[in-house]
Amino acid sequence: MRWYKHFSDALDDPFIQALMDKFGHKGYVAWFGLIEIIAKESGTELTGKLDISPTYLKRKLRISTTKLSQIFHFCDTFAKVSVNFSENNWHFDMPKMLELKDNYTRSEERRVGKECRSRWVPYH
Repeated sequence: MRWYKHFSDALDDPFIQALMDKFGHKGYVAWFGLIEIIAKESGTELTGKLDISPTYLKRKLRISTTKLSQIFHFCDTFAKVSVNFSENNWHFDMPKMLELKDNYTRSEERRVGKECRSRWVPYH
């Protein structure tokens, strides 16, 4: 995915306000950084799911893994993302990402879908 919709009034969202009240700018960076990483890692196969190393997130977002796990657990309690933590892998599921797709990704999905349907031959 080349870009995603970021609403200009995101700072007014009650969830973002609660996130920043609790974690300051690190909450904002972690949340929108996660969205960017999911979008980038998904390419045109956007599902909203991501399996990733906590070490990678720490390096990319410049926030400790301890703090990141607290932030993402907080996001999970708001039902914004589902998170499963293990030592070497964190799994995220963010269905809302499907609503944030850019037009390029939507058109690629339609194009690929048409190609697949045109090759499908039903059994008789």
